[in-house]
Amino acid sequence: MLFWISLIACKPEPQSDGIPPIVGGESAFHRLTETQLNNALRDVFDVDYLPHLSLPPEVAVHGFLNNEATRAPSPYLIESIQRGIFTAVETAMDETSWMGCWPDTDTLECGQQALNVVQERAWRRPILASERDWIHGLFANWYESEGFEDALTMSLSVLLQSPDFLYLVEHGDPSTSQSDDSGSFSYLSHYEIASRLSFFLHGTIPDSRLLSLASEKKLQDSYTVRQEARRLLQSSKARPVVQQFFQQWLDHGVATKIKPDMVTHMKTVLSSEELTYFEYILSNGTIQERIELDEFWGAIQSDVQFAFQAEFNLFVDDVVFGQGSLEALLTDTRGYVSSRTARIYGVSIGDGPTYNYETDNYYFDLSLHQTELPEAQRNGILTQGLFLAGHSHPIQPAPVLRGVFIRERLLCIPPASPPDDIPAIGETGTGEWTTNRERYAQHTSDPNCASCHQSIDGLGFPFENYDTLGAWRDTDNGAPVDATSSLLGTDFDGDIQDGLELVNLLSSSEMVHDCLVTNLYRYGMHRTETDLDAKAIRQLQEQFWEGGGLIPNLLVQFVSSDSFLMRRHPMGEVE
Repeated sequence: MLFWISLIACKPEPQSDGIPPIVGGESAFHRLTETQLNNALRDVFDVDYLPHLSLPPEVAVHGFLNNEATRAPSPYLIESIQRGIFTAVETAMDETSWMGCWPDTDTLECGQQALNVVQERAWRRPILASERDWIHGLFANWYESEGFEDALTMSLSVLLQSPDFLYLVEHGDPSTSQSDDSGSFSYLSHYEIASRLSFFLHGTIPDSRLLSLASEKKLQDSYTVRQEARRLLQSSKARPVVQQFFQQWLDHGVATKIKPDMVTHMKTVLSSEELTYFEYILSNGTIQERIELDEFWGAIQSDVQFAFQAEFNLFVDDVVFGQGSLEALLTDTRGYVSSRTARIYGVSIGDGPTYNYETDNYYFDLSLHQTELPEAQRNGILTQGLFLAGHSHPIQPAPVLRGVFIRERLLCIPPASPPDDIPAIGETGTGEWTTNRERYAQHTSDPNCASCHQSIDGLGFPFENYDTLGAWRDTDNGAPVDATSSLLGTDFDGDIQDGLELVNLLSSSEMVHDCLVTNLYRYGMHRTETDLDAKAIRQLQEQFWEGGGLIPNLLVQFVSSDSFLMRRHPMGEVE
């Protein structure tokens, strides 16, 4: 049993009477994400396999794809939902166990019973008589003209296109209404809390225990919610859902940008046999052979992209549900390598555990092997390939991209936009420089650039020991690598020697811990924070820092916070 799970045995905390709740800004009207929608459909019908419902790509805000500001419905989205739900229902009709009756007789009563089952599961609350009558009426009309199967398929499709299924519909509990200087707020209803909690930690509809607690009116109690959160976190369902937060926060999708130059980097990733073949074709090959070689290199790039993504997933999962701390995420030396990425890291596969990892992309199968990465070179997620190779150019690494990422995602300091008349630094050129670092030095020598780039480049230069693919290098273009830096604008300013020292400083930084909390709040509340959220976020930050930076405990503290359990009403809303 994980050590942080032992907290489940804690006695209830005493209620703090007279202390006003710390409630943030107005709650978002959250539409289920693609993952949540697919999980919910599977669990509504209790069918392991349904065709995947694909939605149009979401626009990221702070890296997160669930921000209400960019998720207004479009005609394409509506068509995608309609088509996907209808296909899922057609597939579910091949099963009968979810119906609650035997459909062999094709009776009106059986269809209505099946609708009752789905409506209550999908809408995640008790159903009003008028709501049952409405869908029963639709089914009866279609039953007369279309027959049992088509009528039930259409009726189920209508139920599942309702906002009551597609959104977290939250009105709040009017009996708990309160007010402060910023307006009125109330607890969510017990069923609304059950849905919010389940979709946040399991990515799907509430299970029977949560619904039972909601029916008993026990979920407006923060102690009960903490107990349930810890229970949910022990389930295997929590792992991919929690992982999704880290994927979006730390830009898992940046792997698609990993496109190293073939001539520059083929010696790093190719086996000796492959390298001999490449060198021969580059020297003596026909045009057609060169085309085929480029295609082969593209396949190798895909190998590397998927292997780095898979390593990220396995590493995050092991750390969060193992040691559990933000410090471990940034300093643990475990790696998960394929036969190709092992060459990049300069390690042998060894005898560690093997993982057969299937990606969501093109059913790409990988065999990854757990190994210990060299302590003198690797230390946590920022020295793994996804971050390093994902923030590089084809030939040389990009200290600006690496520095900007750390400022934005780990320190919550968005850099200012560059002036329009500042040209980008190319990968090649005739400037008087030998190393990649010297090429970027013009940022700080130009007064127009220095004000921003001193703080950005200071966080990127320490990673100069890692090339475009994340491979370790002591020299660059024949000259020794200079990974020293001076840090500005952090709570650990000063001179440092290299990336490992920077990572250790980040792991013990209160700013970094605070930034994780801010990002979790953005993700969990489905919106960007406002001034009204400052106190709620600060309370969570203090709890996280004082509690040693344990991520599972932060998740529990977040879902039991006033902001998560309560809803601030929009101005002018009739309660």
